[in-house]
Amino acid sequence: MKRIIFISLMNGTPWGGSEVQWFEMARWLSRRGHRVEVVMFGREGNEARREELSEAGCSLKLMPFSEGKLDWKGKRRLASFLKNVDFEGADLCFVSQGGWSEVVHDPFVKLWKRMRKFVLIFHNYQTGKKLKFMKKRRLQAFSGAAYRNISDSKKLFDVLESSYGIEIPRQVPVCNPITFDPPESASPFPNDWEREALIMCVLAWLDVKRKSQDHLLRVLSSPKWKDRHWTLRLCGDGPDKELLNELAEEYGLQSKVDLPGNVAPQTELGEAHVFLQLTAIDSMPVSLVEAAAMARPILATKVGDMPLWVEDGVNGLLASDSSDAELDAVLERLWSSRSKLPEMGAQSFEVFKKRYPDPYVPELLERAGLGDLL
Repeated sequence: MKRIIFISLMNGTPWGGSEVQWFEMARWLSRRGHRVEVVMFGREGNEARREELSEAGCSLKLMPFSEGKLDWKGKRRLASFLKNVDFEGADLCFVSQGGWSEVVHDPFVKLWKRMRKFVLIFHNYQTGKKLKFMKKRRLQAFSGAAYRNISDSKKLFDVLESSYGIEIPRQVPVCNPITFDPPESASPFPNDWEREALIMCVLAWLDVKRKSQDHLLRVLSSPKWKDRHWTLRLCGDGPDKELLNELAEEYGLQSKVDLPGNVAPQTELGEAHVFLQLTAIDSMPVSLVEAAAMARPILATKVGDMPLWVEDGVNGLLASDSSDAELDAVLERLWSSRSKLPEMGAQSFEVFKKRYPDPYVPELLERAGLGDLL
C-alpha cells in the first residue's frame, strides 16, 4: 500500500467540480487500504467534506485560512505549516489548484521540489490574463515536473499554452465526477410537460462575470418572453445572489424566476425540461455532465469543452458566446423546438454513456498512468 498526500491550494473559493475529483479519489484510495493524508484550508463551509474524508479513513491537516488575498503574515504562517508536512516521504502527491495563480506565488511555488512524484490538477482558465516572465517560468517548471497534469477540459491546457507560450506535458483531460450514482437508463421526461410551463434550470455559482446570469435575465425580460409560459430556476449560491434577485424584480420577472439556493442536482434536473449553461467563462462544468446523465436537453455556449458534450440540434443547442444577441437567438430556437425536447434529452443520455468514465476513480487512475494504485 502507498502513502499518498492530497493538497488543495484553493483558499476561499467555492467547492467546484475539480475539488470533488480529488475528494472522490482520496476517499476511494483510503477505503482500499492506502495511507491517505489530506492537506486543505480549514475554512468555514467545508466541514461536511472534512467529515466525509475522515469517515473514509483519511487523516486531515488543516492549513491556516486567511480571508481574501494572502498578505506576508499569512504566507509566513502557511510556509511554517507546510514545513511540518512530510511531502518527501510520500509515494505520490496530488496538488489541486486553480489555473496558475497559486503555484506561481509563495509559499507554494517551490512545493513540487519536495515531492518525489506528483500529479497537478487544474481547475479553470480565463482568457486575456497577463502573466509576467518569471511567473510563466514558475508555471512551466511546476507543470513540467508533474507526473501527470489533469484538468476537466482540454481547452484549459490549450488556453494556458497559447496565452503564455509554455508547454504543459503529459496532459490528462477528464470530466469531473457527478454528485450522484450514474443512472443505468435514461430518466423519464416530466409528465404532462407539453401542457406545463417550460421549466429551465441553471446549476451554477451565482457570479455574473463568469456565469452571465444577468444577461440571461435581461434577454428573458423582453416583451415576447414575458408573454410566454415558462419558469427559470437559478440554483446555487454565490456573491451575486442579491443582485440577481434585484434584477428579477427590476425586470418584473418575480413570478417566473426563482433562486432556491443550493439544491440536490438529481432531483432538480429530474423536474426540469431543459438545462442551461450559457456562460462566459467555464472549463467543463460538472452540472452539464449531470444534466446529460439525467437525460435532459442542454443549452450551452461554445466555451471550454462544453461543445464536446453538446451537438447542436441533436441533444441541445449551442450559442457562440453569452452576449445578449446570442442568448436571444438560442433561446428563441429553444422555444420553437419544444416538441423535440424529450428526444434531445434521450440523446444527452447517449452522450453521457459514451463520454463519462465509469467506474469513475479506477478509470481516471488508469488514464493517468496510476493503475498500480488499483
